Amino acid sequence: MQNYIIKNKEIQLTVSSLGAEIQSLIHNGRQRFWTGNPEFWAGKAPVLFPVCGRMRTKRYFYEGKEYQMPAHGFAKTIEFEPVEIKENEITFYLKWNEETLAIYPFKFEFYLTYKLENSTLKVTRKVLNHGENKMYFSLGSHESYLLEGKIEDYFLRFEKEEDFHSIVVDGDGLITDKFDNFGDNTNKLQVGYYLVKNDTAVFSNLNSRKVDLLRNNEKYASLTYDAPNFLIWTKENAPFVCLEPWFNLPDTNLSNKVLIEKPGMLTLEKGKTFISEYSITYY
Repeated sequence: MQNYIIKNKEIQLTVSSLGAEIQSLIHNGRQRFWTGNPEFWAGKAPVLFPVCGRMRTKRYFYEGKEYQMPAHGFAKTIEFEPVEIKENEITFYLKWNEETLAIYPFKFEFYLTYKLENSTLKVTRKVLNHGENKMYFSLGSHESYLLEGKIEDYFLRFEKEEDFHSIVVDGDGLITDKFDNFGDNTNKLQVGYYLVKNDTAVFSNLNSRKVDLLRNNEKYASLTYDAPNFLIWTKENAPFVCLEPWFNLPDTNLSNKVLIEKPGMLTLEKGKTFISEYSITYY
């Protein structure tokens, strides 16, 4: 495990080779990332691949065979290789091997690039399918935003009006058929611990692809993303919030655990490439 630092005039970013996880982001002298105090959460920004969330009983079936899969996939616990390093940009690489094939029977390559442009962090994820069959996978981000002052000072402002009906998550981290209503026909959502009374706020198929994090009605950060599901997570009394665009959702508590029937999974034909991008701008 090794940390790598890239920077420009406004941002200094530290990334670990373990999971290609961001460890620190300093913007104009201020730390903007949660740095992993285990009192609340030892993570910072795990990379979610090849699934997001939990599988029912932590298992799934593919072509009749049962496999185990940890929550959020395995990428977060594997060493990535840095393959290109510039002053303001770094690309990490992960490839299938015998260990990954034992829990995920697909031959993949995964490239993850962090690039700094002024006050913006741009993230590009590229997945390649080197197998003979169609590949099933997903991607998600889990960045933490360090909150200065009281959490009640913060709002989310989405680019479009939404119905914020959060899917209730059960005690095993699986989604149910119940909902919490946090607002209708509005583009603003108060940040607060009330959102995670059922562990995580889970909003499926929102129309927005950009959200501003406001502090006392002024921009604190902006997130532009390409995934259809938006999750919000924190811990009671913790001074951070995680804003998480995901392509798939956790299994339901009644899931048959068949991978190809899992809602939201992306598919990639033999020899094809999938690219996903998102960016965070700090103010």
